[in-house]
Amino acid sequence: RACGEIGRAADTAAAAHRLAREHALAVPDVAASLLALVSVEAEAGRLADALAHADELTALTADRRDSLWAEALWTGAAVRVRQGDPEAAQKLLDQALEGFPSSGNLALWTRLRVAAARLHMQKPTPELDAAEQYVEQAESGLAFLGIEALEQEVTCLKAELAYESGQFADARTLLDRVLAAAPQMTYRNRVRLDILDGRLLIVEGEEQAGLDRMRALAEEAQASANIDLAADIWRLLAETLSGARGTTS
Repeated sequence: RACGEIGRAADTAAAAHRLAREHALAVPDVAASLLALVSVEAEAGRLADALAHADELTALTADRRDSLWAEALWTGAAVRVRQGDPEAAQKLLDQALEGFPSSGNLALWTRLRVAAARLHMQKPTPELDAAEQYVEQAESGLAFLGIEALEQEVTCLKAELAYESGQFADARTLLDRVLAAAPQMTYRNRVRLDILDGRLLIVEGEEQAGLDRMRALAEEAQASANIDLAADIWRLLAETLSGARGTTS
């Protein structure tokens, strides 16, 4: 999944979940298989399956207050975002944000805040102030972690925030900082980086270059069965072109 090979990831995750159930493995093992399965089902656009397994996961971990519990809530929230229900997603994610302490696992605590920032940015009316507050909280955790990939993800998120705020020069500066550092990201996060680059090219006046970049990204995502991601790219491309052409008309 991290490499974008959704078909193989889905088969492997489904097999792992089946084996975990058949052999009555411990809750952490079953939960780990469900975490992987829900993620790939959502990426593949199989949202009904993803929701059913996400609900199974949250029920399985409901009596816990550890990393598995927090990750289950986060995973359930992510599925609901893709279903177009950000309010339901926020209710789940808020439980994890409020109930999981930084002392439990600082890296997860920080990632939850990155997820919260992105959720507020993805709402129909983006809540940029709330997103910025969560980015600031995430940055407070980064100082003690030294995880370069997570630092790059937060910098990319700041660049997206700058873009959404209309601060295109700041967005380009932040994006170039990540690109210059040889990004160490998952496939999806690296695509987010490239999407932002394409959108910036369009608003910077290099419309054809930005269009070509985003079209290639969407076609690559489609070819590797990242249906949800491909749909996001086409949507963002349409929004960016509409905004850029509206500004110049």
